[in-house]
Amino acid sequence: MLDLTPEERKVILFLLTVAVAGAGVKFALKSRNPAAEFLQIDNALIKLDLNSAGLAEILRTKALPRKLAESVIAYRQGHGPFSALEEVKGVKGIGKFRYEKIKEFFFVE
Repeated sequence: MLDLTPEERKVILFLLTVAVAGAGVKFALKSRNPAAEFLQIDNALIKLDLNSAGLAEILRTKALPRKLAESVIAYRQGHGPFSALEEVKGVKGIGKFRYEKIKEFFFVE
């Protein structure tokens, strides 16, 4: 069928091996989305003012579930703006553990 020399067979086998390895690397890089990792890091570095953040912004941080975020906003509306971040502990459902998570994402101006 094909009259190939041993050297030609080795070159073809090498090229096929490189092509398959390249396809595997490309697949591996596509399945691991570096952009998503960057965005997660970016969200962790940005702090929001708890007095001006809306529900959508609070939920985007993933520091608070929806019901608790709504409670924070209701507390803020009922008691006025927070003068210090520690005041958020007055919201029912926010204890020491949750406060430690919140202070990574929010500040009070």
